[in-house]
Amino acid sequence: MGWAGTADAALLARAQVEFDAFITTDRGILHQQSITRLDLAFVVVSTGKNRLADIVPLVPRIRAALQSLEPGRAVTIS
Repeated sequence: MGWAGTADAALLARAQVEFDAFITTDRGILHQQSITRLDLAFVVVSTGKNRLADIVPLVPRIRAALQSLEPGRAVTIS
């Protein structure tokens, strides 16, 4: 989307216009950003390493979380 290098706050402001949820491996985002004011649900994926092979097995749990997650709320999946 051409958003590389965009600062976190600006990235989230853009994302809330385009998307319903924000999926990230940044475990610090919940402490660094005020997510309750955003029109985005957050899924934080926590694995030992941020490799695709580690994340793919969590996809069913991520999808399930997205079904009930509301804007301004977050869930961590590990």
